[in-house]
Amino acid sequence: MAAEYSLILVGMLLFSERTWKHHCVTLLLPFAVISYGAFAAEFPSRVRWVARGSLVAAALLIAVPTAAEVFGDRTLAAAANEIAPDARERLGLNPNSPRELAQVYGAYLWAMLAVLTGLTAMLISRVDRGNRPRL
Repeated sequence: MAAEYSLILVGMLLFSERTWKHHCVTLLLPFAVISYGAFAAEFPSRVRWVARGSLVAAALLIAVPTAAEVFGDRTLAAAANEIAPDARERLGLNPNSPRELAQVYGAYLWAMLAVLTGLTAMLISRVDRGNRPRL
């Protein structure tokens, strides 16, 4: 049931036009469910590997904007300064913040899709083995 709730939660984040990065704190439940699926013996090994891969991918994608802010790419900022200011605005480029570039190009969207992949693999595995919910 937790995996189903997690799937709904990720869907709400994906389909809402009001989702900001601070709303992604609610991904705690999906991360917990996928962490369980990544190491629980009750799932087939392929599902466990998919869950592990989705955890790693989502964690890296969520860390990209933070790492870009902390370490900052000076060459990226210098290249963005060479673009005309009106073109920079239309492209959504802020030369002072590589973190914004990572967010513009969807690091959080791809992280949520990775989480969605792990949850879907877990739920399909449960249905394949005949573990259908009781009504």
